[in-house]
Amino acid sequence: MALVSRKASYGIRAMTKLAEKAEENESATIAWLAEQDHLPRKFLEQVARDLRRAKLIESKPGPGGGCRLARPPDYITVGQVLRALDGDPVPSHCFEEGFSEDADDCPGCWGTKTCAIHELWERLHDDIDELLDTVTISDLLARQRALTPRRALAAGK
Repeated sequence: MALVSRKASYGIRAMTKLAEKAEENESATIAWLAEQDHLPRKFLEQVARDLRRAKLIESKPGPGGGCRLARPPDYITVGQVLRALDGDPVPSHCFEEGFSEDADDCPGCWGTKTCAIHELWERLHDDIDELLDTVTISDLLARQRALTPRRALAAGK
């Protein structure tokens, strides 16, 4: 079970490519984004639709159109993108919407207020949120650029 869906992973990758384009004050088409990372175009169209709804990207149809970030990449966090595409990442079912604090929703549970396991999941949830909300798309782009020479070396072997 993956904590982050393929949809969110593709969305984060696309946002990083759009951050590159933002440096050049350019937009990118879905076709270009799909081609850059060998992503399925139709699926990426769905991702872009959700990112538009979340006001993380803007798009302009027609010739000369395309997608662009709705604000600078250092003001868009990975957490914002992930939540727009997957919702809030939760480490356990006891964090899902509608889960009650009594043992009825989790047979054998000691209750969320008196459960050591729930406390562990709560710490994990907080740590995940902290990381996702402090890493920006700009940070990812900078790190990817730092790793690019390493990737070129690996491809040459």
